[in-house]
Amino acid sequence: MTHILLCMSGLFLLSAVICGNAEELGVKATVTADRLTIPTGGSVTLTCVAQHFADLEYYWIRETSSENKSLISTGAVISISEGGNYTCRGWRRDTNSLLTESDSVTIQETVSNRTDVKLQHSWSQIFTGETITLRCEIQGGEGKVWKYEWTAPNTNSPPTSSEYRISRVSVSHSGDYRCRGSSDYLLTGWSDAFRLTVSSSKPRATLTAQSSVIPAGGSVTLSCSVEGSAGWKFDWFRRDSEFSVPQKIEAGTSEHTISISEGGIYYCRGGRGDPVFSTEDSSDVTVKEAISGFGCERSSFIVPFIIGLVSGIIVVLLLMCCYRKIKKPCCNSLTQSQSTNQSSASQQTANQNKTQVYSSLLHGETRNYYFSLYYSF
Repeated sequence: MTHILLCMSGLFLLSAVICGNAEELGVKATVTADRLTIPTGGSVTLTCVAQHFADLEYYWIRETSSENKSLISTGAVISISEGGNYTCRGWRRDTNSLLTESDSVTIQETVSNRTDVKLQHSWSQIFTGETITLRCEIQGGEGKVWKYEWTAPNTNSPPTSSEYRISRVSVSHSGDYRCRGSSDYLLTGWSDAFRLTVSSSKPRATLTAQSSVIPAGGSVTLSCSVEGSAGWKFDWFRRDSEFSVPQKIEAGTSEHTISISEGGIYYCRGGRGDPVFSTEDSSDVTVKEAISGFGCERSSFIVPFIIGLVSGIIVVLLLMCCYRKIKKPCCNSLTQSQSTNQSSASQQTANQNKTQVYSSLLHGETRNYYFSLYYSF
């Protein structure tokens, strides 16, 4: 019976409003609500009041779109459990007069759809300088157009979209992030807090080698990793010697290992995200090749052998040069000594001869003197 009367009153009121059969009193009713959000499974109380009029009938209109208005109830106070735009009007039946329609009040209905904040990539650790994206996901919210609301540290203007992108994240972005969504007059609850922790230090890649020596005709596996985090792609570098220019041998590999068959000095670097955030370079790892048939390392055998051979030749040449320089003065000294001895002996013989001559003269042996003098020449 109540529904029939409500329908009849509604038809009469709408007819009066549309057709202009009722007189406008020029007085506007006022709507108040005890709260603007209907909790899950709860309700909201609306009150319609018109000053200076005591004997009025009130009619309530709910609007869910510009093309969808409906008369929902009568009475000065009503309880609602659905979201929408609500207005009221007063009607004096005795004079067939209407009050001006009240301003609308928007009531949102909390839905039970679960809302979650998730990091776009499943990274367990975030580093200063990276670009990250948080996403607000509403379970069972497909088919509706949602507007999103965020609470976040270090921002005064959070986005209204489902994605929260932070470029060059810093330690100040650390904290709790929450979101919720609204669609028309539906409102989700706030998500659980997502705790974001940003590390101030830049990570360093770590390179390890299966072996430091590549067997003849074989290969060695290199492994690159970044401790405590995931999602990295790796660049690999090699150079021939400590002072040579490094060359990139592999770029952006998802695998954290590569196989090499050439000796050299190797290092690696990790990168992830868009734009790419790179780690510090790893420490160098030196890998050498073994020579087939010798069972020894090429770089540790040939180079020292050549250096030793050249050094030995240089030492021998220096010794020969020194020997020749030392020997020459000695020979000259010996020759001079022999010449001096010979001259001394000749002089001594001559002196002896002269002594004999003088001795003969003193004893009157003149003939013998001439004979000795003859043979002395």
